[in-house]
Amino acid sequence: MKNIKALTKFLSLVLIKQKATLFFVLLSILGIGISFLFINTNIGVEHKLFKDIILSMNSLFLHFISIFFTFLILEKFKQGSISILPLSLNIKRSEYTISLFLTMIISTIGIFLSFFIIDAVVLYLIEAKQILPFLLQVILYYLSSILLSYIILTSFYLLSASPIKAIMIGIITFIVGNSIDELIFYYKNVKSDFSKQIIDYISYLFPNFSLFDIQTYVVNNTNVNFTKIGIESSLYFLILSIILIYISYFKFKSTKVIPNDS
Repeated sequence: MKNIKALTKFLSLVLIKQKATLFFVLLSILGIGISFLFINTNIGVEHKLFKDIILSMNSLFLHFISIFFTFLILEKFKQGSISILPLSLNIKRSEYTISLFLTMIISTIGIFLSFFIIDAVVLYLIEAKQILPFLLQVILYYLSSILLSYIILTSFYLLSASPIKAIMIGIITFIVGNSIDELIFYYKNVKSDFSKQIIDYISYLFPNFSLFDIQTYVVNNTNVNFTKIGIESSLYFLILSIILIYISYFKFKSTKVIPNDS
């Protein structure tokens, strides 16, 4: 546990010290300033577009920074600047793999919290009744962005792909996964058995990212069970994350990058 904590802290600091991190922090501060311009208006109540834009920005930046940080960590791994650490620290492969995955959470949580606080303050002041569903969507977008980074990491390990190829696989998986709810809706109306089979395969093979997208419900103030959605999405994230970590570990265990058989 100490090795995991130490390595996760080290890798997170490597990413946090990047100039891009400062850019996103400044962007968050700018977001606070712009958001306060709307506090004394009723735009949040009368115009759904405001909430829609804010949530879309949250989603875009959270997913982008996760992809960017994952790319940086894979590049450093490929170059050997971080893959040689366990040689001197005597860290097990399992600890090293877990540390890489935890790093994606630790390195991005500051940016997530900045968006979360901005949204909480602004929504409380202009539309307090809808603050909880709105913040739930922000949390789900964060889980979605972390899951995307996990898929990229697993693709890198499993397919021995380059960082760019792993990211492309992750993005394609994300796009298809976001369409699963629409495919399921289409499934109910399709008559072709062949088409149904294809939809079934896609539903099982691709992570269901659509579970993390409730923006339409939030923006339109739809009366749904947000507590149930939050619990189901969180459990799905946890289970799939554990599976991806195990897959990455067992693949990494068979490589010769780090001569440690644990």
